Amino acid sequence: MSEKEKALSYFPAMAGCFRGTAVFQTLIGHSMLRTIWHAVLTVILLGIATAVVQVVRLDDSIRESLAHFQAEFGGVTVSEDLGVVPAVEPEKSHYLLLNRGGVLVYVPAGKMPVLPDKSSFRDFRYGIVWYPAGIVLAMPTADGERYVVNTMSFGETVGVREMCDEAGLQQILQKMKQQKWDEPEALEQDYKFGPAEIKAAVKWISGVGYFGIFFFESVSQILMCLLIFVGFFTLTSGRSRTLKWGELVRIALYAGCPALAVAACFTALDLTEILSFGTVYVIGTIGFFLVIVNKIEQARHSGQA
Repeated sequence: MSEKEKALSYFPAMAGCFRGTAVFQTLIGHSMLRTIWHAVLTVILLGIATAVVQVVRLDDSIRESLAHFQAEFGGVTVSEDLGVVPAVEPEKSHYLLLNRGGVLVYVPAGKMPVLPDKSSFRDFRYGIVWYPAGIVLAMPTADGERYVVNTMSFGETVGVREMCDEAGLQQILQKMKQQKWDEPEALEQDYKFGPAEIKAAVKWISGVGYFGIFFFESVSQILMCLLIFVGFFTLTSGRSRTLKWGELVRIALYAGCPALAVAACFTALDLTEILSFGTVYVIGTIGFFLVIVNKIEQARHSGQA
């Protein structure tokens, strides 16, 4: 049987990872490209699932926040001249504290957001800055040192997602502050959005934000574990070790998939105050990785005896 015939497709490979260590004898023979693709696909699928669960759990909070939103902003108006602005006093800055530790700040064109009694967006679980020409969604990472930032101009279907520090976030806000409103050709008169349309938009923005922060956290944790594992086993390798560098990388990527699923559950169910995403992933991956490596090494030494 050729190596290509031995290779497992995504779902059989994942099922084997969740069942135990036996499948890893096959997985270490996969090409590196296939292994990386399986790891990326796992991150994407778990990110989507996590975002959906969190948005569904947010439904009551969104409904409550929407009532406060209507009271503060009076709705949303798409104006030919001003852009996407509050129905009430669009020339003034507004802010609204949201459920689950968030803040929404409306800022007229040409100005910077002023936060309510807070020095930084890292003091909130998430922050939404609403400009007439677009929005900026900033979510601090678990360490509080960086942000996952999603920027989207109104009228665009795809935004820009990036990781940055406090200075980088301020640069993004400065750029958005100067952005001009690009009036859609189909807009012939001012249009006001109702509560149902606003709720749908909030869910979409929240889902994109949750997916973004999960994706970046997952990738950063995977890369960190790869460096730790490969570095450690390279430094401690001896004549008795039979696993090669590439095989260690494959084991680490596949061993992290079950741990990533558990970490995703902690994130989706808001259990990260008990154990952080990174802690769950690292502990689970290290434990499973060591078990797998020992099993394969024992099997190879037994075969050589």
